Formats: sequence, C-alpha cells, structure tokens
Amino acid sequence: GFDVVEGFAPIIGMLGLLFELVVIVPSLAVGARRLHDINRSGWWQLLWLALFVGWIILIVWAVKPSDQGGNEYGMASGGATRGTNDHQWRGR
Repeated sequence: GFDVVEGFAPIIGMLGLLFELVVIVPSLAVGARRLHDINRSGWWQLLWLALFVGWIILIVWAVKPSDQGGNEYGMASGGATRGTNDHQWRGR
C-alpha cells in the first residue's frame, strides 16, 4: 500500500534543501563578520571542513570578545553593547 510518510519524503527533502540554500549565504556573512571582529579573515570559516579540531577552534573564536577599537577590517560591530548611541538603551 501507499504510506503517507513515504509520499511526503521527497517534498520534505526538497523543503530542507531549499531552507539550507536560503540560510547558507546569511550564515557565511555573519560568520565572516564575527571573524573580522576578532581580526581574522572570513576564509577561516573553511575550518568547519576540518572535523572536530576546526569546529573547536571556530567555537572558541566565536565566544572570544571582539577586539576593542578597530583592526584591519574596520571597527568591531560590538553586538548589543552600549556605544555612541547609548541613549537608545536608556529608553529615550
């Protein structure tokens, strides 16, 4: 007989592939920006291909605080920290 789950398997697979294609470019952009915050090239993201050791290095770098001030890639983005626009944080 026809199994409903087997009938939807190709559709679910295609939706998963579509999701991955939509998410990959923004993910690479965010990763490169984060690496630039710690004065590293975005090409270091290729370490994801080095199983386990590369993952550990990139995770450690991801949690490392950003460089203070600028570096060769410009000013650090700073994330959700207070900076020149701290009046926005006070609710004004």
